[in-house]
Amino acid sequence: MSATIPNASRAAMITALVSLCDAGAAAGTIELQTALDVEVSTHTLSDPAAASYTNGVATLDTVADDDDATGGTATKAVFKDSDGTTRLTLSVGLTSSGEDIEMTSNVIPAHAVVSFTASGTITMPASA
Repeated sequence: MSATIPNASRAAMITALVSLCDAGAAAGTIELQTALDVEVSTHTLSDPAAASYTNGVATLDTVADDDDATGGTATKAVFKDSDGTTRLTLSVGLTSSGEDIEMTSNVIPAHAVVSFTASGTITMPASA
């Protein structure tokens, strides 16, 4: 039997997840990392992080640029609250890779400016 998650439950789950990213005194962050957990670039989220919620989908508000990236090959995006607690980890890969976040190039040079071109969404999966 497959799991059944009604929209009301999905909505509550995504709201709780984004609220965890907003925990702490300041805005949370998205940290792009290598496979070995080394920081590649860090981006500050808006506070609150989500601009809207609809049926288990949170649309992120503005995500700040990193104007001086550490550099490396990004393989994951770690969402942290302002206290540095990890709240969500998503996979990162090239365009059409099927990863959670897709980039035209995930190899980031040291001191590069790294931007999110779209604010993006986080989706709580629908019933299987």
